[in-house]
Amino acid sequence: MSVTAIKGYKAMLNGTTSSSSASKKRKSKGKKKDDPKTKRTRIMQLSDSESANMVNSIRHTPGFNRLQVAGS
Repeated sequence: MSVTAIKGYKAMLNGTTSSSSASKKRKSKGKKKDDPKTKRTRIMQLSDSESANMVNSIRHTPGFNRLQVAGS
């Protein structure tokens, strides 16, 4: 796992309710398309159909049939 992936995973665990100064700065800045922070959190902004498609593609991957997918 890369460092950015670990950071993104920790942020996902903490949720958006964290009152850290970094998250406040990020919100006040507004969305920039070239901002790597927005790219990193893109996966959390999927619509229901997109996430369902992703879950289905993961579920039908050979070798992943023993994994329990949340919400199945």
